[in-house]
Amino acid sequence: MVSSLSSNFALTTDSNGRLTVTGLSGSGIDTQKAVEALVAAKRVPIDRLETKIETTDTQIAALKEYQTLMRDFRTAVDGLRGKVTFDKSGDAFDAKNVYLQTSRVDGKTASTATNLVGITATNNAEVGARSVEILRVATQAKVGTGVANSATVDLGTAFGGAAGSISGSFDIVNGDGAATTITVAGTDTLQSLRDKINNANTGSAKTGVTASIVSVTTGQNYLVLTNDATGKAIELDNETGGVLSGLGISSDGGSTFSNVLQEPQTARLAVDGLKDPSRYESLRFANASASVKSLVSTAPDSGSFTLSTGLGTVAINFNSTTDSLNDIAARINADAGAIGVEATIMDDGGGKRLVLRDTNGGKLGVIDNDGLMASLGVDNDLVVERSSNTISDLFTGMTLNLFQAEEGTKINLQVERNLNAVKDQVYDFLDAYNAMRRFYNEQNLTGADGSKSEDAGPLFGNSALKDMNTMLRDTVNGDVAGLGIDFSALSAIGITIAPTATLTDPLDRETLVIDESKFDEVLLNKPDDVRNLFSFRFSSDNPDVTLVNFGANTSYKNGGYNLEVTVAGGVITSAKLDGQDVEVNGTTLTVTSGSAAGLKLYYRPGDDGTTTSQLNITSGIASQMYFAADKALTAKTGTIEAQLGVFESRNSAAELQIDRMELRLDLYKDRITAKFLRMEEALSRMESIMEALKAQIDAQSSNSDS
Repeated sequence: MVSSLSSNFALTTDSNGRLTVTGLSGSGIDTQKAVEALVAAKRVPIDRLETKIETTDTQIAALKEYQTLMRDFRTAVDGLRGKVTFDKSGDAFDAKNVYLQTSRVDGKTASTATNLVGITATNNAEVGARSVEILRVATQAKVGTGVANSATVDLGTAFGGAAGSISGSFDIVNGDGAATTITVAGTDTLQSLRDKINNANTGSAKTGVTASIVSVTTGQNYLVLTNDATGKAIELDNETGGVLSGLGISSDGGSTFSNVLQEPQTARLAVDGLKDPSRYESLRFANASASVKSLVSTAPDSGSFTLSTGLGTVAINFNSTTDSLNDIAARINADAGAIGVEATIMDDGGGKRLVLRDTNGGKLGVIDNDGLMASLGVDNDLVVERSSNTISDLFTGMTLNLFQAEEGTKINLQVERNLNAVKDQVYDFLDAYNAMRRFYNEQNLTGADGSKSEDAGPLFGNSALKDMNTMLRDTVNGDVAGLGIDFSALSAIGITIAPTATLTDPLDRETLVIDESKFDEVLLNKPDDVRNLFSFRFSSDNPDVTLVNFGANTSYKNGGYNLEVTVAGGVITSAKLDGQDVEVNGTTLTVTSGSAAGLKLYYRPGDDGTTTSQLNITSGIASQMYFAADKALTAKTGTIEAQLGVFESRNSAAELQIDRMELRLDLYKDRITAKFLRMEEALSRMESIMEALKAQIDAQSSNSDS
């Protein structure tokens, strides 16, 4: 029998979950530790692979950091490369500023320009001077109800009638002609009617009319209807139950309004000194029935003025002490109607204007014999009208927001290049380039003996990083082909490589520095030269040829390119660039090979036949660097993406190998554990036998002694 049990036994579970008891023999061997030691020895290759994976993960993280820096760099040079867009928004060199100034010629003080108008300019705005005079701002139509004694009781009671006496319906017609019916119940109040009207002004078929309540006092309330759009009337129709009349809005079903609070008016402007040869108008006056002398104290007492058209000439006499604008208009129509002159009094939103025009559309002549026309401010400035105070179709690339009219005040708009936008973009380029260069320097730090420094990054000596850095360095150090020698390199505008002798930080090696004063001087005085240095530039001697796009391989050619386009029946039938066929798609020409590959042009067909055009191209530094960065960042095939693919494939292969080795290691562990178990079992049996033999011997010895 077994006389004792080892106290060193252990319970273990194998990879299949089987429970094993070890240490049952008296051998003194720690089976579990022995197995762990053997497995650890076998695991050394796996540990090495895991260390390699960790190293590669560090390289991947560093390369992704560089990838982010390069994306930032690509963005920075994108605004300098001469990108072609419809609105020119992608090119910093096309950014514009607008400067405003007001002036008058009558000695009065002009309001500040920003009190009269707000201007926003896109890159499409054209450099130069413009002028506007705001004669009238656009206004919204406003009509009101009669007075209601309460906003919370039923409408019949509120408007002084029997309870529930106002009911029926009416339509609000929007600007598209769509009608929305407003049903008025006998129990409706001023508040609930307001809410019904406003609820109808939602969704895809808005009425375009907003209702609000004005409470002057507790017993004096009005419902006000306002057209959301300026310059357009409110249109009501299809009244039933006499509700519009009961509310005091209209007595004729909406054809006219009983309580007009504000007439809809268009905005009126005089622009750039343009003239209308067939039409004259006066300033705006408060009253067309009062004597001219009472309106303008400086008007001559009497005299004449002469009107002429292609049909003849007529002199009009006046007496300003007795004649009103209405009288003068009537006299013109009576005396000059025969030569096609018509005079009217225009209601101009709280004022009246005398308007003269040639009904035949010819040139109307006005000779101011005694100064009456001048005193009335009569001129033939071309008047532009718009329904809104936000005007974006007057000047290319500019939006005007009219705030206030001030007749006689000229607002001068000076559109200039926004050179600060260019400067900011150039500094963004410098910062982005230097960030990449510092990253490269950090990865490749060396000691005094030229060997790898312990502070070097995980991408030390990486070929992809080195190739990219070399390409960018060569570009910033090189010249732009096709430019004059004075402005073909960055040094011409004050951008140079940081001098090695002055460096205090090794990470700044070969970064770019800028002489700001030199750069500012060149940018201010020679902006086109700065643009040529950075951007892709295209020109043609044929105005029918327009640049649409360009590519990485579109490059300069000494002497330029010759484009031959053949048109037949108004259609482009063929095109050649320097004798090589160009792809034709309607009016778009695309060069697919050669040194101009990637060039895309719009060609406006003219007369039938073959036309030859001269094209000149240069590719600036920003253009070259953009395409280099873009190529490196291209998915799968780009330099950085390809290197990341190598790293990631390496890790995937190592992880797969580790999985296989771990599986074999588990089998090995199970196998040697089983061997140790069998050994312990054999030793345990031997111990049992020896104990039994010892017991027999001891028994026999005891019997012999007795």
